[in-house]
Amino acid sequence: MRDRPKSGTRRPYQQRPRPAAASAAAPPATPVWKRVLGKPVVWLVTLLLAATAAYFSDYVKSFFGALLPVDEAEEASGRAPVEVRDVHYLNLNSAYFLSRPPSEEDIAGWDRKAGPPSAEWLERQGEVPLDVARWEVTLEGRRTSEVVVTDMRPKLVAPCEPPLDGSLVETPAQGAGDKFRFGVAVDRPNPVMMTIGGGTAPFPYFEQKTIRLPKGEKNVVTVEATTSGPHCRWTIEVDYIADGKRGQMSVTAPGGKPFEVTGHLDPARYSSVFLAALRKCPQPYRRVSGAEYAEIQAGTKPECG
Repeated sequence: MRDRPKSGTRRPYQQRPRPAAASAAAPPATPVWKRVLGKPVVWLVTLLLAATAAYFSDYVKSFFGALLPVDEAEEASGRAPVEVRDVHYLNLNSAYFLSRPPSEEDIAGWDRKAGPPSAEWLERQGEVPLDVARWEVTLEGRRTSEVVVTDMRPKLVAPCEPPLDGSLVETPAQGAGDKFRFGVAVDRPNPVMMTIGGGTAPFPYFEQKTIRLPKGEKNVVTVEATTSGPHCRWTIEVDYIADGKRGQMSVTAPGGKPFEVTGHLDPARYSSVFLAALRKCPQPYRRVSGAEYAEIQAGTKPECG
């Protein structure tokens, strides 16, 4: 039996041991997520999951595509059913009107001995096709179900005006051949696209036929627009059926500009005329005044005099 301390006496004082102080140099504990991601097996599993997701992505798309028909999905994307892939001008005219009479510097930059001016030179002088403007428009269908073009027609941006007044450049005439194309007189009321060439008699194409555009298929449409005299500017309006609905779009010249054509002036009214090399004058593309040009056209003045 243990002896109990007598009442009123105290046990001797005993100091409790203090915990050892943490070392200031000890590194902090590494987070669990870093320890997990640092293991090679985790990276391997991540790569396998990514590869599996990529492999089955087409199946996932097919599944949701079955829920939403393809054409409806394409319609919901906001992409137009018909895309204008290219609008290209055909330089086949025998003469061009220059809305900005060329300066002496401009004329010096044109090597007239080498031939007619380049398309870039004509553009800098504000070239406008004379009497006829020929354009190639490339259309492409953008739906799984083919898009049907039901009509194409010119739409004037403003009433036609008198022919433009300025300079003229004659160029060697180039025939358009017998290639199938649409011809339209833009200065007439309610102009209609008529067939030209292709070995058939002219007829109003869209009153009898349509243009079908399967997905990804490009169709090149050649339009030959004429004027009997006035200066006209227009766009090409295209009516189509896509996604079971009717739609419409506008086709413009490059840069969003309207198409343009002007008729001939009285020869004497031109400020200057560059005669075509086909006249066989010693000086190619000789420049004459409008009055001289009128006399040459009337046969009262020699072409090279």
